[in-house]
This record gives sequence, C-alpha cells and structure tokens, in this order.
Amino acid sequence: MKDKLTRIDVEITLASGGSLVGESMSELDLSGVDFQKTSLRGCDLRYSNMSHANLEETDLSEANLGGVNLSESNLAGAVLRKADLRWSILLGVTAVGADFSDTGLLESRLSFSNFTKANFSRSDLRRSDLSDAIFVSTNFSEANMARVDLRHSEISGADFKDANMYELKLPDNSSSSSPDNDDIDY
Repeated sequence: MKDKLTRIDVEITLASGGSLVGESMSELDLSGVDFQKTSLRGCDLRYSNMSHANLEETDLSEANLGGVNLSESNLAGAVLRKADLRWSILLGVTAVGADFSDTGLLESRLSFSNFTKANFSRSDLRRSDLSDAIFVSTNFSEANMARVDLRHSEISGADFKDANMYELKLPDNSSSSSPDNDDIDY
C-alpha cells in the first residue's frame, strides 16, 4: 500500500511531470490545483477538497472520489468512467462534455452546474440533487435516476432512454408522461 501524499508532494509531482496514477490523496486540501490533462486514474481522493481545481480533460477513471468537494471546478472534457463519487459535492461546476458513464453518484449534489453534452449513461444517481443545473443534450440512458431532483434544470435534448425514473422530479416545463415532448428522449 502506498503512503498518502501531501499537497506539496502533489504539486512537486505535477511540476516535474511525474505520475499520480493510483496515488492516495484522501482528505487533502487540493483546492485550486491545476490538474489539467493529468491522469488521476485509480487515485484515492476520498473527502478531499478539490474546489476551484482545474480538472479539464483529466482522467479520473476508476478513482475513489467519495465525499469529495469539487465545487466551482472545471471538469470540461474530464473522464470519470467507473469512478466512485458517492456523497460528493459538485456545485457551480463546468463539466461540458465530461464522461461520467458507469459512475456511482449516489446522494450527490450537482446543482448550479453546466453538464451540457455530458455522459451519465449507466450511472447511479439515486437520491441526488441535480436542480438548477444545465443538462442540455446530456446522456442519461440506462442511468438509475430514482428519486433524483431535476427541478428548475434545463434538460432539452437530454436522453433518458431505459433510465430508471422512479419518483424522478422533472422541471416544471417537462413531463415524463408526455410522449409528445420533442426536446426529451424517453
């Protein structure tokens, strides 16, 4: 088992072009760190503060991000396939085109964020708060969206094909029972 890194270890590794793949960085204050285009694949980042971090085009596949704070971070084009984001906070995030496929996001907060063209296919979003956010042309196919709150969100062009929509709270301007709604694919 690897020793847990410190913030200084992380910054030195990034500055020298070293690898952080699989490293343990749980419970660290990594706020504002520039991880752009870095591989954090398989890292342990549980309960870390990554608010205001630049994670644009970063590979976070299979990383453990349970309880992480990613508020106000840039996740545009990031890859989070099969990551564990249960109980995480993603408030005010820019995640345009990010890949959250097969990701666990149980009871997470994704409000006030932009997830345009993001991929949440086959993800577990049960009991998560996705209110007041932008999900234009977002892929939720086969996702578990039981008891998710999407109120006051923009979901035009979103794909909900074969998603579990049990007690899903949709925005007032859409309805899961309306097959005539051209903006949403059920």
